[in-house]
Amino acid sequence: MELTRNFGKVVVLSGGPSSERDISVKSAAAVFNALYSAGIDAVLVDVTGAESLKRDLAALDADIVFIALHGRFGEDGGVQALLDEQGIPYTGSGPLASRLSFDKAMSKEIFCARGIPTPGYTVIEKENCNLCKINDFSLPCVIKPSNEGSNIGMSVIKSWSDIMTA
Repeated sequence: MELTRNFGKVVVLSGGPSSERDISVKSAAAVFNALYSAGIDAVLVDVTGAESLKRDLAALDADIVFIALHGRFGEDGGVQALLDEQGIPYTGSGPLASRLSFDKAMSKEIFCARGIPTPGYTVIEKENCNLCKINDFSLPCVIKPSNEGSNIGMSVIKSWSDIMTA
């Protein structure tokens, strides 16, 4: 199998410390099973944090890492920076692109600055909730944390009285 020799040892990262751990475990299992069934030397690693991941990677002598982590640390540039520091190639974008794309408010600012059309939005600080900022929106509308993935923390607002709960 020529394909397997080109990849070397592929370490698939699973789990992670984020609120999206469960979906990451499922994603990583699917990736691992596909690689393994194709005859690729794949290893599944349950990530609990940065320090344990460094130890695991050193022990495994990975040729490449498949990042199947979701949410914080997996998609926000954290694991990418760690892998760059270790000199280990990986799937996906680098630390800066990952961090920028994970931060929805920053992504919106970049898109708007570049003239890329996006739906209307406003950033509301939970600690300093200024409801005047959202008066321009009609219902229903969506409130979503700026730095979470999937639908974690997302609320569909059908009544203005739902805003503070969201």
